[in-house]
Amino acid sequence: MFPSGLFNPIATMENIDYAHIFAEIADLLEIQGANPFRVRAYRNAARTLETLPQSVNSLLGEGIGKDLARKIVEIERTGELEFLSNLRQEVPPSLLEILRIPGLGAKRINQMWKSLGIISIDQLEEAAQSGKLDELRGFGETIKASGLKGIKEILKINEYGVFKEDRLVGGETEAEVFSAVEVPWIPPQLRENRGEIEAACQGRLPQLVQLKDIRGDL
Repeated sequence: MFPSGLFNPIATMENIDYAHIFAEIADLLEIQGANPFRVRAYRNAARTLETLPQSVNSLLGEGIGKDLARKIVEIERTGELEFLSNLRQEVPPSLLEILRIPGLGAKRINQMWKSLGIISIDQLEEAAQSGKLDELRGFGETIKASGLKGIKEILKINEYGVFKEDRLVGGETEAEVFSAVEVPWIPPQLRENRGEIEAACQGRLPQLVQLKDIRGDL
């Protein structure tokens, strides 16, 4: 996804870059509740551009729809796409992060956004835990559980810490990292990738031998 509605007019655009642009348009239109045929048109355009063997520029003027061609030319000439910029003003782009959560499709996201004002994963998590989602038709326990599980799955972990929506939620200490992913702290001596995470979650980690436990004659 390109930030803030701007592209890089200097860098050479690849087919995959155009594909990402049209895929984002399709996602935003779907969340907005646009005509399904219109959404499908942009989705198909994204798939076509992603798998196109030759440069998209070679198809301008032939073998490509006029509307799609105009948008490609606009991006090349100005480094922007006004249609996408306007869409981002109408639909919070942060809703695209929620769209990544399994079990929550565009229709439910539209419902949460319009009815409860939910536009971020943090707000969704709070609504699920506080019972606000119960106010919406079609949001049963299965959907809520799926949403909460999906939120945990999209946490990003790297050498700098644990991130949610590019916000650091843990990382200053090891204990913070384990707490952020809701896993009990595991002593370094037991980190062997042999089922210790499952054992920790089930309270079955073995006790480490301490110096005070050692007995014997020297």
